[in-house]
Amino acid sequence: MPHKSVERIFETSPKSLFHVLFGDKSAVFQLLYHERRAQRIAQGPWTPVERQGGEAQGRMQRDFSFQIDYTDLFRRQRQANVVDTQVIDVLNDHVCYVVSDYKTPWHLPHHADFKLVKKIVITHVAKSRCKLAIFTAVEWSNVPTFSKGLVERQATDDLDLDALDLADLVADQVRKLGPSARTRKAVQIFGHVGQQTSVSLFSSADGALPARHAIKQRTLGTMVWERTSSFLETAVSVIMMWTFALLKKAWSIASANSIILSLLALSILANVFMSGKDASEWWTERGAARYMAQLGVGPNTMMSKAVFIADLEDATVPGNAKIRSPRRLTGRESRGARGGAGGVGGVG
Repeated sequence: MPHKSVERIFETSPKSLFHVLFGDKSAVFQLLYHERRAQRIAQGPWTPVERQGGEAQGRMQRDFSFQIDYTDLFRRQRQANVVDTQVIDVLNDHVCYVVSDYKTPWHLPHHADFKLVKKIVITHVAKSRCKLAIFTAVEWSNVPTFSKGLVERQATDDLDLDALDLADLVADQVRKLGPSARTRKAVQIFGHVGQQTSVSLFSSADGALPARHAIKQRTLGTMVWERTSSFLETAVSVIMMWTFALLKKAWSIASANSIILSLLALSILANVFMSGKDASEWWTERGAARYMAQLGVGPNTMMSKAVFIADLEDATVPGNAKIRSPRRLTGRESRGARGGAGGVGGVG
């Protein structure tokens, strides 16, 4: 479905603008091709196009042939010969002109399966005033199974940029004619339509355009990556905008009481977290102790100690009693002491 890409008003007559664009001497489209890195640009003459009834009825056609350098799938430099076509559909002098421009999308995938179409419409608005409208569309001859939407979206973007460049170039050419230029002057500079019979070759010395929108060769992989990157950038931007808006709204409704309550809530959460951590450690230790007890591993609750008579005497001697100095025992006393100690033994 064609959609309007560009619409502009020019202070000149429709016929003058028509000759600026499509005159035999006009180099508008050749300049555009030159900006797109095209080489050996040849502009063919206008020739009548017969309809089914055998009459031309004002329909005319011309071709643009050029060479373009591109890179194939194996990153090898190639050169392609491309032919584009323009057809005059409606030629109603001083009132309305409609020209179809069919381009080959050499820089896009499936370029042999579709055409880039521009409908250039020039209509009368007032005296020495006309309107230029450019409609664009993608015409498929063989629709691909999966990548139609992706390729068509990129082709539509390229068509819009091409239409914008064309309108800018036309504005420059009309400005050179002057504000009160007559149709005769436009015909004299840009030539008639359909009188030339030879092919016009473009020379870079004829003029050059400032760099506007360069056409880049794209593959399906690069197109998928560009679309994915664009989607991610948009998503991140939207999330950041929502976050800033939420923070701004929260700050606008915040007060001293709400801030204190927020700090209190944070303190409660911190206490709950720390208490839960300690309880978890205690519960883990308790479970480990119960498991070891089930295995029969535990502390010995009974302790024993040998107590000698000498220790008992030391424990029973009053604190104010006079401790006698030790004396040497006789042999009989010594044997008796050893016998007594052996008889008592230890208390368990």
